Amino acid sequence: MHASTASGKEGDSAWLETKRMSPTRKCHNQCLQFYYYHTGNEADQLNIWIREFQDEQDVKGTLRLMGQITGSPKSYWQLHHVSLNATKHFQVVFESRKGAGSSSGGFSIDDINLSETECPHLTMQINDFGNLFNTSGNARIIYSSRQYSRGGYAYRIGIVLDKSFFGLFVQLLSGKYDDQLEWPCVNRQVTFQMVDQNPNIQQQMSKQRSITTDLRQFNNGVKNNFQKVSSEFSTTNGVPYDYWSVMHYGKNAFSNGNGSTIITKDPKFQDVIGQRKEISPSDVLELNRLYKCNSAIAFKMHCSFSNGGMCQMNRCSQNGTGWQMVMSVSGGPNSDHTNLPEGSGVHSGQDAGYFMHAGTASGKEGDSAWLETKRMSPTRKCHNQCLQFYYYYTGNEADQLNIWIREFQDEQDVKGALRLMGQITDITPLVNGSALPCPEVGPVEVKHPPTNRNGGPCATRIFTTIKPPPKTTDDDRILTTKPPPKTTDDDSIFGVSPGLEASPVLTLLVALMLVIHR
Repeated sequence: MHASTASGKEGDSAWLETKRMSPTRKCHNQCLQFYYYHTGNEADQLNIWIREFQDEQDVKGTLRLMGQITGSPKSYWQLHHVSLNATKHFQVVFESRKGAGSSSGGFSIDDINLSETECPHLTMQINDFGNLFNTSGNARIIYSSRQYSRGGYAYRIGIVLDKSFFGLFVQLLSGKYDDQLEWPCVNRQVTFQMVDQNPNIQQQMSKQRSITTDLRQFNNGVKNNFQKVSSEFSTTNGVPYDYWSVMHYGKNAFSNGNGSTIITKDPKFQDVIGQRKEISPSDVLELNRLYKCNSAIAFKMHCSFSNGGMCQMNRCSQNGTGWQMVMSVSGGPNSDHTNLPEGSGVHSGQDAGYFMHAGTASGKEGDSAWLETKRMSPTRKCHNQCLQFYYYYTGNEADQLNIWIREFQDEQDVKGALRLMGQITDITPLVNGSALPCPEVGPVEVKHPPTNRNGGPCATRIFTTIKPPPKTTDDDRILTTKPPPKTTDDDSIFGVSPGLEASPVLTLLVALMLVIHR
């Protein structure tokens, strides 16, 4: 959608309103995400409002300004988040307002998503990432602006680009609340999330890492990690040097950003060291020798469904399609976990390919599909086991993946007794505040306070859908000004769009999102 500010007078505005919606969660927090393209005057504004209604009979509602975009125009699409806190029936309103001075463009918006979650505290968008990554040298660092956590700590985010890798780090800065804060800054968590460009946030693939500050990490140096020691202090129990060991440091461990700290004698293992996916065969051998074991008794079973094998598992269903062994599913996932989220497949040609899927698209409420392992027996005095698996969830928020154990009295017992040990379902309880307090929406920074808050050209509130104007040329251009490139097509959530026109777009970016929890 595009709204031009090239004509008209200062203060003229065009409004784009969504349909009415209602909050469904106890925590009244919503996150509005969209892309925008600003080609107008630096005094033009894109105001983001919410209009709240007392009841279904209220047709006017009350407007509250939640965000404003203004300033110098840019020649690329930008990702933007606005934190909302609607408590009643509401709609989101985008207002493009013409500022003082001349303009040759306007505002464009695309790929709008609204979710009942907290927005990231910081979003860093890197344009032309591929070119920057390939041409970077000697660890080029891109910094964010100074930010403040909810606890008052000042920080900034650094992105390191060095041809063969890129990394992220947090740097604490001096701030205006330093004399009121606890130092050292311990027990604080930072979560990084890198997302792809899929405009539908429900289908985005992402990579997430969390860092928690620990008092034990505050030391005077890290060189002691590279000191050589004799066999009197350390031994591999006769196992040869293992590049694949899960205990091996990565090539950039403890680096100050000026290059790798570990260089393998065999160059082909430079990008192997530091893997954390699984323990290697040499790790197992060394542990067995250390504890004088004949086998790895800690592992009761492993099943990757490689080559279509079921690992002696049974499956049954109740009026449903049941568990199926597949290589892909329409709507995701497109491959098994070894190709997600990296995309290359660390075990390509070995375990990659098959996985189990149970569809909930058909049947009635309560239908279930069961997948059972073979019978196993505890072998240790401490009766503790850890079940680890990857899952991919594309169903309804009310669907459940229940994890049970079935215990048998003896070998003649064929029924056993079930105990529920875990459940994967909607994260509503977490967001609702049973685990964390509801976050608060901060103040809105407004450079140009708008007037006529309860007015606007959409006074009739007629909720109809306006079709795009007919095609008049062969190249799809329907604007007098040059439109930005198109990102995608998606389902409209809008009721009325006066004064706005559709425009095509194409762009590529990497967005990095940060959420800081105290």
